Amino acid sequence: MNSKFVVFLKAFWKKFREEGVFKESAALTFVTLLGFVPFIIFILFFIPELPFLKSVASFKDVLISVFVPSSADQIYNYILQITNSKIPFNFFNFIVLLITSYSLFKIINDSFDNILNAHEIRKKSFFSDIIKFFGMSIFGSLLILILLSATSFPIVSKFYDIPILQGISLYVTPFILLFIIFTLGFIYIPSVKVSTRSIAIGAAISSGIWIFFKAFFNFYIIHLTNIQVIFGVLASVPIFLFWIYANWIIILGGVIIVSILEKRHIKNLADRKDKQLVRITFEKIINAGEREEISSTALNAEKVKQIISEIVNEQPD
Repeated sequence: MNSKFVVFLKAFWKKFREEGVFKESAALTFVTLLGFVPFIIFILFFIPELPFLKSVASFKDVLISVFVPSSADQIYNYILQITNSKIPFNFFNFIVLLITSYSLFKIINDSFDNILNAHEIRKKSFFSDIIKFFGMSIFGSLLILILLSATSFPIVSKFYDIPILQGISLYVTPFILLFIIFTLGFIYIPSVKVSTRSIAIGAAISSGIWIFFKAFFNFYIIHLTNIQVIFGVLASVPIFLFWIYANWIIILGGVIIVSILEKRHIKNLADRKDKQLVRITFEKIINAGEREEISSTALNAEKVKQIISEIVNEQPD
């Protein structure tokens, strides 16, 4: 068991370095800054306004509190202010948000496909990507809405009055939300189909690491550093940037876990999956012209058969 775990860790670290996760996370951090808020606003278009559940308010508060650390309070308030602003639902605004959100989805899709070696597997079509994008956005929003709505039921609310359960819910609820988000992301974003087992394991590990890292991150920023002395009123900006950067490292790490479980972590393995690869070495003294031809050309099956036939039929001296 320990040997398998060590092998897994070695494969994970090797894949982590090969994919340049730190560099890829930095690129995705910049893209996220441009598309994060429009994506949240786009999702809010699909959430019904139910006054007795306060669905939209609950959705925004919980979603932003999960994704934005409390140590970056200025960024938190700014994003909350943007999402609370009333945007008229018209065709033009919908198209702008759709394009911005879909562009973010496509960039993340390319990153996931690179890790899963999925580019050679399936030709992508705009129509199928749109279906995946809407499926992830709408279905994910409804699942999270159902979960948040369930906490407002009287029978559930009584359990939250228990002090022990209140403390547990601070970690359980975000874990469930993140697990749903990771699961939907691992299902809809890649261009290849991934097994449910691999998705569940990758989503669970990523969600757990995310929650523990957020707790440590907030504790470190609040108690162990004095970043306001260096950056002043802009202290929340580098905090938020590093937070997004670290989140992408965790997300891409989860995709690497899925790729290892699916045995897609080896480059070009995907397009060799159903093929037998044979390496044959010939050593034969022949004419210079033939030697140049054979040594400098990729041999096809017919040429290999011809060479083998000549060797087999060659009469010994």
